[in-house]
Formats: sequence, C-alpha cells, structure tokens
Amino acid sequence: MKQLRRPPKYCQGFVDRHGKTRWYYRRPGWKRIPLAGLPWTPEFMAAYEMAEAGQKAEIGAAKSAPGSVSSLIVSYYRTSDFTGLSASTKTT
Repeated sequence: MKQLRRPPKYCQGFVDRHGKTRWYYRRPGWKRIPLAGLPWTPEFMAAYEMAEAGQKAEIGAAKSAPGSVSSLIVSYYRTSDFTGLSASTKTT
C-alpha cells in the first residue's frame, strides 16, 4: 500500500490478515470508528466528518453498572471535592 499523502488527523490504517485495507478514526478518549473507502476520497471524507462530529466516549462507562460501587466511585471522581475545583473561591 503506497501512500501519496498523509491521512487526515486521527486516522489510522492497516492491512488486516485477509489483505483488506482498513481505516479507523482513533482520537484519544473517543471510541474507534471505522471509515469507509480510502483517504481523501469523497466517501472517506464524508465518514471522517461524521466521526469527527460524534460524541466523546466516557471512559469506563461500559465497565460500571448503575447503582454499583464502581459507579459511585466514578461519580465521586467527577465532583469538585475530588478535582479541587469549587464554585466559590476560599480566602483565608
């Protein structure tokens, strides 16, 4: 597979064990999304735009069931008590 140009940002391509070239949109913190066609073709760019507009994946969301201790811990990590950010600034 000879490439003439670099693929768009966050795109990764490889040849699978069956000899088929596969392209994925792989952005940190997002789910991996398969892209159709070859880079810079209209079909590929349409799939790329849709992947870029997608929602960011919540890390660990699939591993914690609602009402479990794991989901309690995840909700605590999102609070201002854990992050150290507060709505009002304290002055002492």
